[in-house]
Amino acid sequence: MATEKITAINQNRISWCCLDLGITLSDLARELDISLKTLENTGNKGLSYNQLQKIADFFGQGVLFFLNENDVIEEHAHSVQFRTVASRKQNVSNKIRKLIELAESKRELYLSLLSDIDAETNDFAPPEFTKSKSSESYKAALKWLDLPKKRDFDTYRAAIEKKGVLVIQSNGYNGSWQVPVNSEIMGFALYFAKLPVIFVRKCDHPARQVFTLLHELGHLIIHKSSYMDDQSNLQH
Repeated sequence: MATEKITAINQNRISWCCLDLGITLSDLARELDISLKTLENTGNKGLSYNQLQKIADFFGQGVLFFLNENDVIEEHAHSVQFRTVASRKQNVSNKIRKLIELAESKRELYLSLLSDIDAETNDFAPPEFTKSKSSESYKAALKWLDLPKKRDFDTYRAAIEKKGVLVIQSNGYNGSWQVPVNSEIMGFALYFAKLPVIFVRKCDHPARQVFTLLHELGHLIIHKSSYMDDQSNLQH
């Protein structure tokens, strides 16, 4: 019995996703083990549902995204925060891109849940440090965080979250929140006026995690913008 094909596929949306990720249609064919000829003729001959699902999963989209007959509006496809991070860090892997969007979706879900129970998170309102000396800024930041005597990753995280920041730590095992083993990415910050996000890669060195956490907090406080840092950034 022949597998029914889906023919109402917008070929331009597959092409847009490839261009957005910086890969060719041939790269996609090899990655998903789908023939290039099949991908080149999706508009005419269609794809099986399983093939379309593989494409959707690879690009982090839903199946319906590729059935939409309209062109992709780039401003709607990615948030300002995502585009800012991607523009500052070239050749961001597909896995890391999905992590950024996953972090954004977790933030939206968290805000939605707060709204459902009529609760609010603290506003992110750090003091201005731009005109201070580095030593004075450091002392002012510690005072603002109101840290307890015991200082480890968990206490820093709790103090930062009390100031209206969502802190996410990656999984140390395989899963949606794991940073690929071969990736140099240590963390990123997504700036929002309300509930900005800090993502920290889990590692075996607690001091490194604390350093990454505070480094990303610095981006939010001083630059008020989104950043991504790899190992080389954190060594300077």
